[in-house]
Amino acid sequence: MNPQFKIHGQERKALKKQVGLLRRSISNFWHHWQTNDDMYNIFGHENPWPKEEAEKHHAIIVAEIEEKEKLLAVAYENFDMQI
Repeated sequence: MNPQFKIHGQERKALKKQVGLLRRSISNFWHHWQTNDDMYNIFGHENPWPKEEAEKHHAIIVAEIEEKEKLLAVAYENFDMQI
């Protein structure tokens, strides 16, 4: 059977794992950032990672997820739907 997507097999599996890891890391990103910020405030220190930098980092990760999902969605050119 011909592959349905341009990226297939072990390469596709590895790319899907990377996307999953990035999604998990981004799902609680702001929770962890806020927790760290609160701890620095409790002990009277300034957070070394300002919110502006965290927003830039968040945007980079989201863009990377979108880029990898686009790669996964590319169909194979010679794929025919006949069985």
